[in-house]
Amino acid sequence: MIPEITILDWDSAFFNFRIGSLSAASLREIDINSLKKRLEKKQIKLCYLFLSESTDQDKLEKLGAILVDKKTTFLRNHYSSHDLSKITAAFSSESYSGACTPDLYALAREAGRYSRFNLDPRISKDSFIQLYHTWMERCIKRELAKEVFIIKKNRDIIGVIALDINSNNQGTIPLIAVAPNNRNQGIGKLLMTEAILWFNKNGCLSSKVVTQASNQPASRLYSSVGYSLESVIYTYHWWV
Repeated sequence: MIPEITILDWDSAFFNFRIGSLSAASLREIDINSLKKRLEKKQIKLCYLFLSESTDQDKLEKLGAILVDKKTTFLRNHYSSHDLSKITAAFSSESYSGACTPDLYALAREAGRYSRFNLDPRISKDSFIQLYHTWMERCIKRELAKEVFIIKKNRDIIGVIALDINSNNQGTIPLIAVAPNNRNQGIGKLLMTEAILWFNKNGCLSSKVVTQASNQPASRLYSSVGYSLESVIYTYHWWV
């Protein structure tokens, strides 16, 4: 059995080679030899392989696939009784739709610090940086987000969060980052509070945010405002 391979047009155009994506519960569901032939036939150079189970990692590595991420999804039900009134900060947030400034580009790179695109040694640092710069630009232009909030200190932008709503009317957070020199000051909690209030205002009954298992500060932040771990997906980059 071979799960469906999806060609990722945007990723392929960005990296300038064909990229595919495949999801399965485990490697046991996949006929590896047949899959490799199909990838080669489709001229796919890189396949994102998303597995629900962590088994057979050694076998995958022998095939050239590397574990680049444990994708963790956190979920919050917005009828939760979690008390947001205790969340305070010495800063205030504001909606933003201006130019993508050097501060925002720096925050984009921080948002990708634990990203699989930063950790995969076969993806250049220049490509990683350009990817996250583009991601920030598309959020600011409202291509990947419906709202963006920032936090300023004097004239510097020190925190940003992008918000969207998916087809199931569920809130999502495409991007969040706090400047390294301004962490542990309640800025992340303030941004998440703005997100929850905005989701509530827009009728979302739940929201989710995705991070990496290695990004423990982000996981603690989401838990602190009422999010719970929903799933972990083992993500491999298979270079064909």
